[in-house]
Amino acid sequence: MARREVVGEGEDPYRVLQVDPAACPEVITAAFTVLREMVLGDDSDDAPRRLAALNAAHRTLTDPLRRAAHDARGHHVAQVNIALPREPLDSDLLADFVAALDPVNAVADGSPGFVWRLQTEEGDATAVRAFGDDRLIVNMSVWESVEALRAFTYGADHLAVLRRRREWFARLGQPETVLWWVPAGTVPTVADAEERLATLRAHGPAPRAFTLREAFPPPGD
Repeated sequence: MARREVVGEGEDPYRVLQVDPAACPEVITAAFTVLREMVLGDDSDDAPRRLAALNAAHRTLTDPLRRAAHDARGHHVAQVNIALPREPLDSDLLADFVAALDPVNAVADGSPGFVWRLQTEEGDATAVRAFGDDRLIVNMSVWESVEALRAFTYGADHLAVLRRRREWFARLGQPETVLWWVPAGTVPTVADAEERLATLRAHGPAPRAFTLREAFPPPGD
């Protein structure tokens, strides 16, 4: 499980750098530069602590994944996607997909912001049955932020598999993937996933059930 370092508990990086939460990277770096020079010119006993806080705040807010994880503090994003194989998993058509499962899962497990994924004792979820159709394959995971999930989804290893999705799986004619926020430390259930996907299909993207293309901020943001 890979984690990204963020500013210590109680340290708001926006407050430390005296910038607005919507500040762009250039403004953040400019504020850090000015404040750092001020602290370096200060010989008070508190200067080392303030400098450390500035450095930590700058690291958090200039790294997209660290910043997203901080902004979603208290919540993680869960996702599920389902797929209907065109043929059985042991068919020649699905051979490349099955061969890619372990390597891609390993990339996910080691990705920044990864928290958890649904899996059997074999390390994947192809044996999980849900959504009222035993033929469906279910993939469910939890990430520290939407940005972390997006970075993995469109990373080279996963994208190579994603591009062949229609070669291996049939179109369902309705949304196959849904995202939703969960309190940090919460493990979503398949029943949760079924309800969220049904909500997305019925009402479209909204704070309760959304997509990577149309994401919503965590509750209370």
